[in-house]
Amino acid sequence: ARPPPKGGGKKRGGGNLAGGGPSAGGRPNAGGGPKAGRGKTAGGAEKLLQTVASGRGIRTCAKVGDSVWTGERHDQVTMRELKSGAAQGTLDLQTNLAWCILVVPARGEVWVGTQDGVIHVHSSSAPREPLRELRQHCGGVYCLVASTAAGSAIAFSGSNDFTCNAWDASAAIGLFAGH
Repeated sequence: ARPPPKGGGKKRGGGNLAGGGPSAGGRPNAGGGPKAGRGKTAGGAEKLLQTVASGRGIRTCAKVGDSVWTGERHDQVTMRELKSGAAQGTLDLQTNLAWCILVVPARGEVWVGTQDGVIHVHSSSAPREPLRELRQHCGGVYCLVASTAAGSAIAFSGSNDFTCNAWDASAAIGLFAGH
C-alpha cells in the first residue's frame, strides 16, 4: 500500500493541466487556452509564460522553429503554434506513445522516441511522413539528446532495455550497455 500524500491526505485539484483541470498552483484553467504566468520562481528569474491546455495528457514537448510539438495520449504528436497554442497538425504514431522529442537543427530533423523502441525521424519543415525509422532498441525510448562536435551532429538515445545508443544519420555508431 502507498503512504498517504503529504498535507493530510488531501488531493489538490482533480487531474492534469488539460481541458479545464487545475493549472499550476491549483487554479482552474477553464478556458482551455494559453494562460500567462505570474511572477518569478523562488530560485531565480524564470517566469511561466503560458500554459497550453490540450485536453489530453502531454508526455513530452519540444520547440521546433515557430511551433511546439507535444507528445500526447492517443498515439499522436501535435504541432502547435508557439504563441497561441493552436493545433497546426498532427503526426499519427499508430499504436505508440511518444516518450521524448529531440530537435536536431543541424540536420533539419525532429526525432520522436516511442514506447516500442522505435525512433521516428521527421523533417522539421515537412513533418507529415517520417524520413526514416531507427530500430535498434528492444524497449521504449525514454530520452534523446544531441551533441555537435567538429561539425557533425551525434544523437544519443536511452531506453528501458538498459542501453544507450549513439547515432550518426540513420545508423547506430555505438552501444553503451548495462547502465
